[in-house]
Amino acid sequence: MMNRHLRKAAVVTAAITAGLLMTACQNGSAAGGDSSSGKETKESTAVTDKAAASSDSKSSTSKGVSGTFSNGTVTYLAPGKYIVSAPGKDDQQFFVADDTVIWGYGQVCGGPGVGEGQEGGTRCTEAELETAAKKGFTAEVKITNGIATTLHDTPQQ
Repeated sequence: MMNRHLRKAAVVTAAITAGLLMTACQNGSAAGGDSSSGKETKESTAVTDKAAASSDSKSSTSKGVSGTFSNGTVTYLAPGKYIVSAPGKDDQQFFVADDTVIWGYGQVCGGPGVGEGQEGGTRCTEAELETAAKKGFTAEVKITNGIATTLHDTPQQ
């Protein structure tokens, strides 16, 4: 008796899952001009066009966070993605780009009073930044639209 109920429950679950999967696959085709019923009204086309225009305008005007995060602790999140935790501010995730300038004063790379950078810092690579961030270090990070433009660690005393 119990096995019969379990089999019915399994069959019903499989049927519902299959129905949901088939429905999910059809949603993308309606926006492309092929609706599942074969008919598309002017109203549905207008709504689709308006939604597409709205998302395009948001993506071109959307901006990430910008600002300077001083005395923040930088930690590794994922390749090319880090978090800075500055006092008095919320934790902020940021990306590094190919043109991000990374200065080391002993925590990321180099040492105090060494190199060609500001006040003796050394220009660091992203690989050195990643290694240091996995341990965590104190730095000042300047972020524009969610991407670090300049990052320099706090000189070790």
